[in-house]
Amino acid sequence: MKLNNEQIQKINHILLREERIYDKLVRLELVDHIASVLEEKDLSFEESFTEYWHSSEKVLLITNAKKQIENKKEQVEGYFWRQFLNPIHLLVIAVLFFGLKSLSTQIETFEHFVKGSIIVLMSLVFVLFLSIKFFSKRNYYYFKSFLGSVSIFYVVSLQLSNFWRNKITESLPYVNIFLVYISLIIVSFWFFYKTYRYSLTIDSVKKISS
Repeated sequence: MKLNNEQIQKINHILLREERIYDKLVRLELVDHIASVLEEKDLSFEESFTEYWHSSEKVLLITNAKKQIENKKEQVEGYFWRQFLNPIHLLVIAVLFFGLKSLSTQIETFEHFVKGSIIVLMSLVFVLFLSIKFFSKRNYYYFKSFLGSVSIFYVVSLQLSNFWRNKITESLPYVNIFLVYISLIIVSFWFFYKTYRYSLTIDSVKKISS
C-alpha cells in the first residue's frame, strides 16, 4: 500500500501536535520510517496506522527521537556556557572589565554609569526577546529553545542589579562585581552568535529507529 500525500501529512501533523517533535528533520525522518512500516502492512491506512500507533515499536521510536532531541539541546546550551571558560575569551572579558572601569571614571558619577548600563542592557535583552520571536517562525528549533532557557536569567539579574543599585554605587566590592557582570553580559551576545552558528551544524539526520 502506497501512502498518499494526505496520509503522510496526517502522520507529520500527529508527530508535531501530539508528540511535540519540533525538530523538523527528525520529524521528517520519523514520518519516512513510519510510512515505510505502514506500507508493508496488508491493511487500510487507518487500520495499519492505529495498530502501529499503539504498538511498543512506536513508543520506542518516539522515545529514542525525544532523547536525541534533548541531547542536541544540551549540546547547544553546553557550547554556549563553555565559551566563558575559553582562555582567550577570559582575556577578552578582563580587557573589557578594565575598559569599563576606566570609562566609569569618565562619567560624572558611578551611579549615572550604573543607570545607563542597566538601560542599555535592558534594551539588549528586549532585542533578545525579538530574536526569539523571529526564530520562532523559522526552523532553528535548538537555538530558539536555548534562547528561551537563558533569556529569563538576563531579565531577573538586571532587575536585581537595579534593585541593589545603592549598594553597587556605595561599595567598592559591589562596583567590581557589577563591572564583571556587565563585561560578561556584553561578551555573551558574541557567544550568542557563535552558539547560533554552532546550532546550525547540529546533525539532525541520524538513524533514530535503531
